[in-house]
Amino acid sequence: MKNDHNLTKADIEKLSELGIRETEILLKSRVDLAFDGEYAEGFIVVTKDKVSVVTGKLPEGYVNIFGGVETNDDAPVSEVRLTDTAEYDLNGLAHLRLDSYIGSNVLTGEYEGRPVRIAAFTNRYSSDMNVLYRKLRTLIKTGELPHEEEDVEDEIEEADPKKKSKRSIFARTLKYFLKYKLQIVILFLTYAVSAVIGIAWPYLTGKVLFDNVLAMDDEFLSRFGLGGRYTLALLIVALMMIGVRLIQAISNYLQIFVMAKVASDTVRDIKTDVFDAMSRLSLNFFVNKQTGGLMTRVLSDSERVREFFIDGLPMLFVHGITIIATFTVMYRLNWKMALIA
Repeated sequence: MKNDHNLTKADIEKLSELGIRETEILLKSRVDLAFDGEYAEGFIVVTKDKVSVVTGKLPEGYVNIFGGVETNDDAPVSEVRLTDTAEYDLNGLAHLRLDSYIGSNVLTGEYEGRPVRIAAFTNRYSSDMNVLYRKLRTLIKTGELPHEEEDVEDEIEEADPKKKSKRSIFARTLKYFLKYKLQIVILFLTYAVSAVIGIAWPYLTGKVLFDNVLAMDDEFLSRFGLGGRYTLALLIVALMMIGVRLIQAISNYLQIFVMAKVASDTVRDIKTDVFDAMSRLSLNFFVNKQTGGLMTRVLSDSERVREFFIDGLPMLFVHGITIIATFTVMYRLNWKMALIA
């Protein structure tokens, strides 16, 4: 006897026992495997607040064929006893994933922080389950089912990774750096010091040393109680120059040390997560992909992350502060010339 993909009268009666009315069902699909690999009959339904999976193994005499289920004695399929029931509150479900194997598929996820296997099915129901999987993810995330247009866009995006938002990828990558908050704070402090010294050094060696101290500008020196004491003023400026260079050297050392540590640890974390994810993929994935190409891509992408953190981010931050500080100094020295510049 052939089964279609709709719920039977027996299925609806079983749902009634669980307190679920047919009108409450938002998503549904049949399933035909137990987790031990035996053929089964059952279904998965989604309501606004929970996911219910009901299955029962085929009794003796039932044969699973491509078109459905047949019996040797023409017994009706409805006689299959749906004995196994599992229910999951939507609020507790997270990180849903479809794992595809050679002849079977498993819908997995996390329920209340624990990994769970939700439903198993053959390729016969893979199309229905893929639709249910995509819409269920949206329902869990937003509390609403996606419109048909949104569902089509999601399907295209999954088929073409290039269409995924670069902003979301960048945000996910930055999360790896958030584990090293103290080191990041130290880095940004050293960036700020480098930027300030980049502005202070020419001001100290140009304006202060030549225009004020060596030019014996008593008006300027009197502000610091050094009027007429030119030798002492020159000595103080020399010591300040040595101090600035010493601070710069210490800042640069800390910057290189912390940057190398954070970058290497972050790349290690990214590679570990990627390889963990790859180890959970089905054999079909590796049949259609070249292992060498996958390894090259992982290593290349992680190296780009490291290069951005070492070369790109520091320059962006330092140059930003330098531009602001330069404009501030120029404005204080001569605001008219600053506006013209």
